[in-house]
Amino acid sequence: MDILALPDVFKQKLMRKMKIKDRLRMRLTCRAFEKLVADSHAGYFQDGFLSTKYPDDPKDSTLRLVIGDRKFHDSRKAGLDAFLALRNRLFTGITFGRWEFRLSDSELKTPFLNEFAKSFKAETFVFEVNSRAHYKFALDWSAEHPGNKLFFDVGFLPKIDLLRALPRLEDLQITTPIRYRIGFSDQYVRTTEISADLFFELLGAHQNVHLDNVALTPGELDRTLQIIEEDPTERLIHLGVKRSMLAKWMNGIGITKDMEAGDCSGEFEVVNEMKSRQMIELRYRRASIWIERFDWTSDEQPCHVELQNIPDPMGTMLQQLQQHMHGFLV
Repeated sequence: MDILALPDVFKQKLMRKMKIKDRLRMRLTCRAFEKLVADSHAGYFQDGFLSTKYPDDPKDSTLRLVIGDRKFHDSRKAGLDAFLALRNRLFTGITFGRWEFRLSDSELKTPFLNEFAKSFKAETFVFEVNSRAHYKFALDWSAEHPGNKLFFDVGFLPKIDLLRALPRLEDLQITTPIRYRIGFSDQYVRTTEISADLFFELLGAHQNVHLDNVALTPGELDRTLQIIEEDPTERLIHLGVKRSMLAKWMNGIGITKDMEAGDCSGEFEVVNEMKSRQMIELRYRRASIWIERFDWTSDEQPCHVELQNIPDPMGTMLQQLQQHMHGFLV
């Protein structure tokens, strides 16, 4: 088949289905194919990201660009123009389901990012946030690209004014620093605790939250479960809480360590339990509760709680319509 002889509309559709590695090969065939590759849209790819990779010597760090099935590396010494030239040779546009930024502070200051991004769209932007510079970049980028789903992966607990400056996020993850206990490689404490008031503020502001050290009482965990269970849209909450608090909560709802899968207490059902792996899964109305690293010793070590609801179909449809209308209006 003579691809070049096809009508333009068919050539463009064909080029949207092609893998990046095939575009790289095709452009080397002849000048006509080189032009076709450069002047066509690359189509849709589920994932892509731009990150800083650090070897033993930080001065020799490189940028890593991943597009679909291909990885590209470029030394910072060579400059960023090489990536722009690569983009210009490979496509005029590209769409990603999920695009991630995992960059050093120095890369955030270059106009390269805005120039590079002119050629692509993404349904979800993911930001690794480990400094104030990262935080500012993520906020600025979000403001300049409205209508996208946003995921902030934050490696510290920002001040309250910075948290309140966030747009509504699809996912907010905050990981606070840890300190291992001397002589115990599997025991650690978090150096920063997230208050219940701040947790509920974040829970109301964002769709899904993942917080690793939250100071909740059994009553506040009950309140969280009610919020998730009653929400008609899909919600997913990850929490790090103390085993002692969770043991009190379990006792309060009538769940004991002797229960097995299928046992019930009121509206709570034990769906699965694996004592050897310190895991238990509960069901409450429309919500599932998945607990890891839990035992009944009531110590102060952290355990993980995941709360997820079974969304109401009409609520999910309304959520999708609101997102679509927001993207249309902006």
